[in-house]
Amino acid sequence: MDLGTEYIKFGKQKGINLEIGTIKELNKLKEKPDLVIYSHVLEHILNPYEELRRLRKYLKKDSLVYIEVPGVKNLEQSYNQDFLKYLQNAHVYHFSLKTLGNLTKKAGFDLIYGNERINLILRIGKANNHFHSDYKETISFLMNLERRRKNPLNMLRIKSQVFDFLISLSRRTSTFKIGRKIYHSIKRK
Repeated sequence: MDLGTEYIKFGKQKGINLEIGTIKELNKLKEKPDLVIYSHVLEHILNPYEELRRLRKYLKKDSLVYIEVPGVKNLEQSYNQDFLKYLQNAHVYHFSLKTLGNLTKKAGFDLIYGNERINLILRIGKANNHFHSDYKETISFLMNLERRRKNPLNMLRIKSQVFDFLISLSRRTSTFKIGRKIYHSIKRK
């Protein structure tokens, strides 16, 4: 189920059983899903715990749930390392691997795989209220990130700026077209 009609149409052309809708329409399905994907969705939901509890009712014992959200400890690779830019998105919640792991445990899921980019694979388990805090670790991470971001010798930011300059320069010259032709010829091989 998805609200994106283009995605549903594309998936159906590939032979995948898909329907337009939200979790509220899952009860209309004839079969329980094998896989549920929440890609950049859960951080926008007002009550993700209730969402996951509701979802759990519609799954088979061997169904898998994939969750992907922006990870608060992955800001070195996104949002130009700027926590305030990250906060300006329409995210209701901000997760680390541990905080999302705590939420999914409480909702009755077992973690099969997870990382700080926040890619999780889950299966139905038993609700568990034994939580782990990473508050101090997260605050320390954010403070170090901010120090590095403000540092004029921040290598990641310098590399990004050089890359942006080179792309801009190549677009103003014929270099970009030549590079694209080379890339596509290599890609075909």
